[in-house]
Amino acid sequence: MQNMTIGKRLALGFGVVIAIVAILGAFTFVELRSIQTASDRIVVHALPGTALSGSIRDSVQTTYADVLEHVSATDPKDMEESDAEIVEVRAKVTKEFTDYEKTITQADDRANFDRIQPLRKAYLEKMDATTKMSREGKKAEALAFVHSDLEAAFDAYSGAVAAMADWNITEGAAAGKDIEAAIGAT
Repeated sequence: MQNMTIGKRLALGFGVVIAIVAILGAFTFVELRSIQTASDRIVVHALPGTALSGSIRDSVQTTYADVLEHVSATDPKDMEESDAEIVEVRAKVTKEFTDYEKTITQADDRANFDRIQPLRKAYLEKMDATTKMSREGKKAEALAFVHSDLEAAFDAYSGAVAAMADWNITEGAAAGKDIEAAIGAT
């Protein structure tokens, strides 16, 4: 180094500084991409998925309550109101499932979603059978069917929806921890 001129020493020093800055820049870029990926997991997938699955969970509870109101109703007008709400909520849930499916990017989420579909179909079939009996004035038979069939279908369906909602919450929390780890590494 003693044989180097001042110009060469300055060039070498600036070269080392530039190399360090380039390495830090590349590291920062990689970490920012990691943060962006985790942020997308939260903003694009987990939050919409959490909101939709929570709304679906509430709607499942609402339809079950509407069926129970239908069975206990003696006034045809009350049964019509329950029927109207059931139809409205079913349409809402169908749309929410369609919207939810667009947020699915991971195999676990897909498995949760696919697990729900046959449970939903079974629940809706039993719900329709219950309201049909109720509409026909077979209230005791409808109530017995609620306890023997509909309740179990509701428990399975609502449990699967709750698992989907819980998965989204867990996934959002994991993505948040990934962001914290990436920030801590920089």
